[in-house]
Amino acid sequence: ALNKVLDENEVLKIVDVEKGKQDSVEIVAKESITDLYKKIDGLAEITYDIEVDKLKAPIKKGEVVGKLKLKENGVLTKTIDLTVKQDVEKANIFELYIKYLKDYLG
Repeated sequence: ALNKVLDENEVLKIVDVEKGKQDSVEIVAKESITDLYKKIDGLAEITYDIEVDKLKAPIKKGEVVGKLKLKENGVLTKTIDLTVKQDVEKANIFELYIKYLKDYLG
């Protein structure tokens, strides 16, 4: 039987973006993850670790920004690419200045 472990649209983490029009972006898997298991064995204990690079705008949806390491019963079984849920445009000088002022005065 198949067990859906993770959907590709499921937000795994929210990460800060340097010099972006937005301050942070949602991280998602590039593909859905399903687990094939035998009904006799039952479901395995599935865990995962997320490693995301330091993000700097611009970033396009689909661009690899990190890895998800899937573990079954503590054993690494698969590594999946991570991407951003939506494009992040680079902020212009004026936008960066406004952000800086908000942070400074905030």
